[in-house]
Amino acid sequence: GYAHQEVPFEKVVEELQPERDLSRTPLFQVFFNLRNFADTSLKLPGLVMEKFALVSDHERAEVRSNFDLTLHAIDDDQELHLSAVYNADLFAAETINRMLAYLQTLLQSVTVRPDQKLAEIPLITDAESTLLKSGFTQDLK
Repeated sequence: GYAHQEVPFEKVVEELQPERDLSRTPLFQVFFNLRNFADTSLKLPGLVMEKFALVSDHERAEVRSNFDLTLHAIDDDQELHLSAVYNADLFAAETINRMLAYLQTLLQSVTVRPDQKLAEIPLITDAESTLLKSGFTQDLK
């Protein structure tokens, strides 16, 4: 992707000529947006500029999306904040919350053991695993 990042999206669509459905985007329906707001103050001789937020970092994620599911990850050098914007006709709030919890479990596991194999990375907590193994899936809400 980085090698061809200068290619306009419209050109990619034109070249691939995917079957068009006006109810969805032509190539993908899920969008991941990582925002890194590291300290990027600009200092020039005789002038100091710094960024300021018009809204809190937690409110920076857009409230609408052109995709079925948009995941926003905001890295503020202290924490990683996750939020999702989704099509409510396709997803229930409980489903999105559960997906975000899975992602949180995955990220925490990778942070604790960065050398573990991909197949060993858990997506669910031990408590959830126990519930699933016992057949009580209704308690996962």
